[in-house]
Amino acid sequence: MQFNKNKTFFHDLKDNTTVSYDDLFIYVVGSEPVLLNSSFNNTKEFFLNLTKALYYDINLTLNDLNNQAGDSSSINVFKNNNPKNISELIERIYKSKSKITLFTSGTTGQPKKISHSVSNLIREVRTSEKFKENIWAFAYNPTHMAGLQVFFQALLNENTIHNIFEYPKNDIITIINKYKITNISATPTFYRLLVPLKEPINSLNNVSLGGEKSSTDLIQKISNSFPNAKVLNIYASTEAGTLFSTSGSSFKILPSKINLVKILNGELLIHKSLIGEHEGIDFQEGWFKSGDMVEIINSKTYEFVFLSRKNEMINVGGNNVNPIEIETIIDEIPGVKKSYVFGKPNPILGNMLHVKIQIDRHNITELSIKKYLNNKLERFQIPQRIEFVEQFSLTRSGKLKRNL
Repeated sequence: MQFNKNKTFFHDLKDNTTVSYDDLFIYVVGSEPVLLNSSFNNTKEFFLNLTKALYYDINLTLNDLNNQAGDSSSINVFKNNNPKNISELIERIYKSKSKITLFTSGTTGQPKKISHSVSNLIREVRTSEKFKENIWAFAYNPTHMAGLQVFFQALLNENTIHNIFEYPKNDIITIINKYKITNISATPTFYRLLVPLKEPINSLNNVSLGGEKSSTDLIQKISNSFPNAKVLNIYASTEAGTLFSTSGSSFKILPSKINLVKILNGELLIHKSLIGEHEGIDFQEGWFKSGDMVEIINSKTYEFVFLSRKNEMINVGGNNVNPIEIETIIDEIPGVKKSYVFGKPNPILGNMLHVKIQIDRHNITELSIKKYLNNKLERFQIPQRIEFVEQFSLTRSGKLKRNL
């Protein structure tokens, strides 16, 4: 692969930071020590430290940016082990012996520590000449699994990364247009807040989403907003990394994973050989219970769809209610940007359904929403309380936070 030393590696519009591949190389061979368990002020500092650690086979624990829990322990590197050029640096990262410890997202509980080898983190990374001109919009928390996988996909193909994590919608659209972004990977929550667009954008070639349950309606909105893009729905977890991908809302267990993934009592189980080193994970006869509830739609082709998280089901008057199913229907209402359905204890029903809704039209009312839902849902599935909100609380990884 031909290398242009002046090519941009990382750009952040917020603080007008640009790091070229030449800058990255100079940092790796420089005298700065590698910080082992630190929290960085920005994504640029984090990426520089991570790249240097990977090259010199140094283990890291990844704390969120600006997290006070980090410390300043560090290690100096041996100067006689420096790369001669950026291509050698990248080649060595493929073979890195570093162990990377990260934390689960905490969508519904306390985060857990998981440690992965580099070989496990990059097992789904694709590299070739046809990927070398990709330009990435970086929409994930950099210290989480999804952020790491975008980082590796971009770095190992010597691509440019433009940061858009936690940017407002107008800035994201400006960056996509100005820098001719070709690739974005983000959560469904991110896309629900971004699309539909007033005008479609044609520069995108690949759009992927993961980390939460998606829907056919959302995928269609993404396709309409980015008409030239291939849309890919990805299932990945901090515990196991990427496992499945599809162009729709259903997934298939491929022959290569038929003995490593199974469905038991409606729950997706993952073999322990795919799980990173961990704290506090219990295995059931060698299998990790993912907590993701699925429905098999074709047993011959091992095709299934995700329904919800196991601990998110809500009991309403003896009926099990899937809040994500209700959210999917509410989100289809024109003018609704995002909804969040949850239960609150009720002495008669067990739980009463509530919903928070973010809208972009003033003519949407509680009455109009309930009228729409009356034709779509059973009575016990219709939220009794509706609250309109300006924004939602998100987890550290940019997902909708599903606890109050």
